[in-house]
Amino acid sequence: MFMLTGCSFSQGEAIESIKGEIEKVDAEDHSVLVGCSDDMHLKKEDKDNLIQYLCTVNVSEETSVINEKTGERLSFSNLNVGQLVKVMLTRPQEVNKNQETRVMTAKEIIAY
Repeated sequence: MFMLTGCSFSQGEAIESIKGEIEKVDAEDHSVLVGCSDDMHLKKEDKDNLIQYLCTVNVSEETSVINEKTGERLSFSNLNVGQLVKVMLTRPQEVNKNQETRVMTAKEIIAY
């Protein structure tokens, strides 16, 4: 699996995707950490805080990884720290400060 982090919406709303920068690639777990503070359900006072939240994105064999510019299909090994990605989730889910809500599985990853 593969992990990615990124996120932003109103309290209680489920999201279908996150967009953020890859902070870590974990080849062993087949996951990426993606910065997701922007997509999280945060109160205004929490959004003013400078804490960067990360989402763990698991990547399965069914996950498509696509180059946004060329449309070319990529592999997990093409993902790099610092790369901007949009992650389409396998199911809508609420994402907030609780770590359990920030673990998800990618249906598709678009790499910019």
